[in-house]
This record gives sequence, structure tokens and C-alpha cells, in this order.
Amino acid sequence: MYQNWFFQKKNPSVQKAHLSFFLNQTFNWPLVLYLVNNGIISNPVRLFKRATKANFSFAFFGYPAFAAFFETNLPEKSGRLKLLGYISIYNFLVSTMEILVLKYTKLFHYFNWSWKKSFILRNVFYLLTHYYCKWFLKKEGDYTGGECMKD
Repeated sequence: MYQNWFFQKKNPSVQKAHLSFFLNQTFNWPLVLYLVNNGIISNPVRLFKRATKANFSFAFFGYPAFAAFFETNLPEKSGRLKLLGYISIYNFLVSTMEILVLKYTKLFHYFNWSWKKSFILRNVFYLLTHYYCKWFLKKEGDYTGGECMKD
């Protein structure tokens, strides 16, 4: 029963939230691992100090959660200009939080990176996530999902 909960849930906002969360984990975690392992950024305070040098909680849960919140609160019938404006405003808020964390905590440090590069990459990730979710869930009326997993 629990194994196919995601696919049988008919609430589109729950599906969008799960899909965008998982998709952003797929984007973000390898990117952060690459940046940390190549000395571009560092995470002095982190979980799993012996397993990875990356900040697992922020990279694997924080940014994907922001993306899920973004995708579920996006206006349904928005044009491209409105969509880009919404992405930029939302990303500006996330970047402001990132700048404050950089300035006032020791959670992470940038060496050969800047908040501007993060801003651009997040814009791309949010846009890709939006179009993927839109494509994946476009035939929601026909989508029943989980047929192969039913008892």
C-alpha cells in the first residue's frame, strides 16, 4: 500500500512537490559534490564528516525543499515573462538567505565561486524543473500510475 503512494496520490501539488524535490536532488547533490571535491567551495560544518566533505543537509534537503516550495506555489497560467520574473524574485530571496549564511555563519565558504553563479544555476535548475514537471504531469487526467505495483 505505501510503496506506490507517490503515484496514486491525485493531488497535483503533492506530485509536483515530490517530483521537483527529487529532480533538484538529482541536479544539486552531484554539483555540490563536484564543487567541494575540487576545492571550489568548502563546508566546515556538516553532517557525515567522514563520509563526505559536502553539507548533506543543505545540498540534499535544503535547496530541493526550496525548489519544491517554488514549484507548488508557481501560478498555473503564467506566460514566459511572468514565469521568469517569478523565478528571479524567488531566487533573489534564496540568494539573499545564502549571502546572509555566508556572511554570518561558518556553514560554507566560497573560494572560486560566488553567489552570482549560484543565482544563475538556480534559475536554470528552477526553469528545468518547472518544464520537466509540466511535461511529466501534463496528462494528469489520463495518468493513473502505479498500475504495475497494484496487488
